Amino acid sequence: MLLYMIFCISGRLYDDWDNYYVAIVVNGLLGNNNLCQYQHPLLCVMMGLVKLVLPAADCFTFSIHVLLIAAIAFMITIFRTRYSGKTQRALLWAAVVYLAWGIEIWNVNYTVWAAFFCFTGMLGLFGDPEEKQGRKIIGTLFFLLGLMLRHQAGLLFLPYIGLEALCEMSVFRGKDSVKKRLSVLRRLLPLLIGIVLILGSRAVFYSIEPWKSGWEYDKARVKVVDFPMRSWDMLEENAASDLDRLLYKGARRWMYADTELVSRENLLRMADAGSMRGFDPDLMGIARGLHYMGKVIWYYPLEVFIPLLFLLFLAGVKCFTERKAWIGLLMTFAGSIVIILFFVMLGRAPSRVWLCVILAAFGTICVMDPTGKEEGDHSEKSGTDAKAFKIIGMSAALLLGISAVVCLICSGRLHRFETVCSAAKGAEEKSFSAVYGTDIRYLVCGWGEEEEEDSVILDNMYGWNRMLKHYMDQAKLPSSEFFRHYLSSGWWCYGQEYYLSLLRELQVENPVRALVEKDEVYLLDMSEDSLFREFFYVYLYDHYGDMLVKKIGTVDEYPVYRFRKEKEEK
Repeated sequence: MLLYMIFCISGRLYDDWDNYYVAIVVNGLLGNNNLCQYQHPLLCVMMGLVKLVLPAADCFTFSIHVLLIAAIAFMITIFRTRYSGKTQRALLWAAVVYLAWGIEIWNVNYTVWAAFFCFTGMLGLFGDPEEKQGRKIIGTLFFLLGLMLRHQAGLLFLPYIGLEALCEMSVFRGKDSVKKRLSVLRRLLPLLIGIVLILGSRAVFYSIEPWKSGWEYDKARVKVVDFPMRSWDMLEENAASDLDRLLYKGARRWMYADTELVSRENLLRMADAGSMRGFDPDLMGIARGLHYMGKVIWYYPLEVFIPLLFLLFLAGVKCFTERKAWIGLLMTFAGSIVIILFFVMLGRAPSRVWLCVILAAFGTICVMDPTGKEEGDHSEKSGTDAKAFKIIGMSAALLLGISAVVCLICSGRLHRFETVCSAAKGAEEKSFSAVYGTDIRYLVCGWGEEEEEDSVILDNMYGWNRMLKHYMDQAKLPSSEFFRHYLSSGWWCYGQEYYLSLLRELQVENPVRALVEKDEVYLLDMSEDSLFREFFYVYLYDHYGDMLVKKIGTVDEYPVYRFRKEKEEK
């Protein structure tokens, strides 16, 4: 309960957009189908069962929060058993405080949630000095949970697990060494079987229509909007000749509502023609990538810089207390740099990727024990080693504690107590609910204000995000009725069967075509930049012909426009 209260006041209940959108899908607000493409289908089915038991709660966020508490309690149990020294325990609690107020584990992106569960699983598999079978089973289950929540995060841990397994097997000597090494592999066998089953079942599921088309659509969409893409002017002449200029520019700015034109096939063609790396794979490109990594570390002190310092302190502790650890530590840090640099070179290395790698390295350093399994606390040594350990450990604890306090004071993240059950209480909807019970539909569009056309992508879903932020600020999810009257001009639900089913239900399979052909569909323009209107009107003219545009009112002070292809009656 103490952990629950600490984390509940450490950050807003809904602050991460990805988590919020996943909760909308998994809670079935778009329809009975809640199979979100970013979670394993079985996990979504399990969340649906939770929804049956707790209909008044946000089943996705509720379940993850309960599991986070269980994971943190399990983590503390492992560390209390493995490290009994006062300095080490102070370091552990400083890390827990930092999880709450430094990286806000309570509401961090679900990719980092997945990595944290995998980190907990790694502790259970390798970090228990008492070698209890039950803890190894729990560790395996936590790791598989992380893999189901975001399989890419789990896959990042596999090289570190392999490294730890090699380090653990290397300490065995003598006539029983082969037997003991095989015991390490037997310990990992349930995990390996689970990984094969989860990844294999996921691959089979997404090889069947309509899930296959949705997965391919999403992969192409990710390439177009999340990874570096050439501008239209940079495309080679033969590549540009096979593409539609407005479709290409629109897709790069999240214009997906024209489901006939922005199809899976067209997105794949765009991705093939425009994909590029963040940095070239040569010496100059690697140097630029390393320079970029240095800037990220410097400019993101809470998310990246402080955790890296913590890893360095922990590595120093290992070097003083376990002198053979430096080889494994060197390989851990070198591997981490290579992995992060790989994503930097691809052009897709947000802080969540860094934190996943940091958690994997943290787990490896914590469980690494190249001197063999010894009873008691490794830190209780006399002389220079013990003094150096205490200095380093207390410095790390102090640094993490200060960073948490600074974070609280500067950002004001200490706030009212919020729970996931509050999502079930009715939200204050202003004028949004005025159309509930009618046949009126609004296509919500808009970009934020940017100086250059190519940088619009930085605030590409401004209108839709602004609308949903009204609910996020109240720690609420919108009602299912909301999504039957308001449609986004483009978000990652497009192309997926659960959203296509909703569009079929509303008889607006193509929201853009419905905008110009159906009397009950209107444009709700929440732009702060006239560039969107210019682009959108030209897009409609080029693909749907000349039409009349008329402002007919407002919703929450934002203008509503009617588009019609035929002339208005006098």
